[in-house]
Amino acid sequence: MGLDMSDISRLGAAAQKQILQKVQAQYAPKPLRPKQETIRFTISLPPVTKKNSQQIVRRGNRNIVIPSKTYAQYEKNAGAYLYRVAGLNINYPVAVKCLFYMKTRRIVDLPNLLEAIDDVLVHYGVVEDDNTQIIVHHDGSRALYDKDNPRTEVEITRYEDGS
Repeated sequence: MGLDMSDISRLGAAAQKQILQKVQAQYAPKPLRPKQETIRFTISLPPVTKKNSQQIVRRGNRNIVIPSKTYAQYEKNAGAYLYRVAGLNINYPVAVKCLFYMKTRRIVDLPNLLEAIDDVLVHYGVVEDDNTQIIVHHDGSRALYDKDNPRTEVEITRYEDGS
């Protein structure tokens, strides 16, 4: 008898971490083969940005800005959808196309959504860094509406400069 995501969310943090490690070990990522130029995956969570409700906290004698609790939870939960690509540590130029399916028609800031997904990709080691030497562009990315199935569809393609 297997567990579904609602069962897992009721477990303690240590048990969740242990399950995630087992799943990641079972589906250990493989490096991109030369002919495998595109990676596609879906994060089946409502997209969030880092910039909404940021928090200012005091660390030592200075203030720092940290992401909202909503973003921190999103980043943590996104790991369950990245087990096949986590740890690839892509360090060559790629194009990242993201289709953000929002659950409402409210206006959303696309650059903030892109910043959030880039940071998630770095956090889970999908890409080594989100600088312009690795993530060259986000052409084709956009925010769309899907009330019943909010998600982020990500496509990472090896970037070949034609010049």
